[in-house]
Amino acid sequence: SSSEFIKGLVKSNVPGKVITAVLTMGDILKRYGTGEINTEECLIELGERGLNLATTSTFMGIGQALIPIPVIGGAIGALVGSMLMSDCYHRLIDNLKQRELEHQERLRIISECRKAAEETKRFRMQLESYLKEYFAEYQHCFDSAIASMQFAFQSGDADGVIASANQITAKLDGEVNFETVDEFKIYFDNTKIDRI
Repeated sequence: SSSEFIKGLVKSNVPGKVITAVLTMGDILKRYGTGEINTEECLIELGERGLNLATTSTFMGIGQALIPIPVIGGAIGALVGSMLMSDCYHRLIDNLKQRELEHQERLRIISECRKAAEETKRFRMQLESYLKEYFAEYQHCFDSAIASMQFAFQSGDADGVIASANQITAKLDGEVNFETVDEFKIYFDNTKIDRI
C-alpha cells in the first residue's frame, strides 16, 4: 500500500475491476475446467461477458446522464447497454457460425465433386477400354464394309450399298431383311411388317 503504483491502481479502481472480472469470468472458466463446455463455447461466453464488462461503465454513465436519478439512471443504462451488447454479440457470433457452416458445406461439395470427377474419369477409361476390346474384332469388318459401301455409292451400285450395310448387320448379329433393291421394294411395300 506504500507503493505509488498500487495507490494509482486503487484510485483507478483497478482492484475492484479485477475482482469484478474474476467473479464474472470465474464461473465460465470453472465450467470449462470441469469439461461442461468446450473451448469454443468458453471463448464465446468469455467474449460476451468481457464485452458487457467493458461497456457497462460507459452505458451506466449514459444512463445516469439521461435519467439523473442517483443509482437508478446508471442501473437502467447498464441494463440497456448489457442487453444491446449481448444482442449485438450474439448476432455476430451467429453470423460467424453460419459462415463457418457454409464454408464446411462448400468444402463438402467440393470434395464430392472431386470424387465424382474421379469416378467419371475411371468410368470413361473403362468404357474406352471396353470399346477398344469390343470393337477390335469388328474393326476390320466395319472398315471393309464402309470402304465397299463408299465405292458402291460412287459407282451408283445400290445393290452394292445394301450388301455392304448387310455385312455390318450380319457382323452385329442383326437380321438381314433384303439383299437387293427389288427385295427392298417388296419389304418396304409389305404392310404386314412392323418396321418400328
